[in-house]
Amino acid sequence: MLFQKRLRALRKEKNETQVQVADAIGTRDRHYQRFEAGQNLPSCAYLSALADHFGVSIDFLVGRTDLRDPPPPRTLETERLRLRPFRDEDAADVFAYAQNPAVGPVAGWPPHNSESESLEIIRTVFSEPGVFAMELKETGRVIGSVGFVGGHPEGLRPDCPDDELGYALSQDHWGRGLTTEAARAVLRYGFEVLKLHVIWCGHYEGNRRSRRVVEKLGFQYRFQRETDVPLMGERRLTHFYTLTKEDWRGQLSSTGAGR
Repeated sequence: MLFQKRLRALRKEKNETQVQVADAIGTRDRHYQRFEAGQNLPSCAYLSALADHFGVSIDFLVGRTDLRDPPPPRTLETERLRLRPFRDEDAADVFAYAQNPAVGPVAGWPPHNSESESLEIIRTVFSEPGVFAMELKETGRVIGSVGFVGGHPEGLRPDCPDDELGYALSQDHWGRGLTTEAARAVLRYGFEVLKLHVIWCGHYEGNRRSRRVVEKLGFQYRFQRETDVPLMGERRLTHFYTLTKEDWRGQLSSTGAGR
């Protein structure tokens, strides 16, 4: 398995024994040997400790990408949108849509109270390499966000490279198919560039718009469960869906979009 090969290669690069690595990440030698032998994947805490110790990303360790570092920021083009990394100067546009109580709470986050709060979100949450600003070509304004949010819900094939798709769109542009258009480009990016095998998506009970998006994208319903919504201080019933690389390729073949 790729994970075990990378562990062994990294240990050899640093000229360390299994015992030394086990001590450095705070687990017993015997436990680390099981990781390296391919008997199981380490917990999230051990994965994080291993990544810190070897100076690589968790994505690299588990095989989500062929690169040690996240891929460089890039721009994706669709018919109506330019998907690009967020910039500080987008704060006014983000605040314009994120202050609307119809946008955030249904997705699990409270409305923004100021441009400075939106700027902080840009510099933290939106700074991840898999997150894109949705810039409307006809106006040059940022009208939403789309990308990978780092969620890995338990369920179908939990041991393979995966990530969770997330998105938000200004209410002024609802009903135009823009979220679906943006998400299709990001799915291609996820499967072809990030080398994901499964992409997750979820929505809270009652979020009909989000449900329609995931259905149009071809996601398959998997399970539901109660989850914490920390930013809202509550629990909600959450519905989870997946799209595998194989199913995505099948969609491309059937529509001719892959040619």
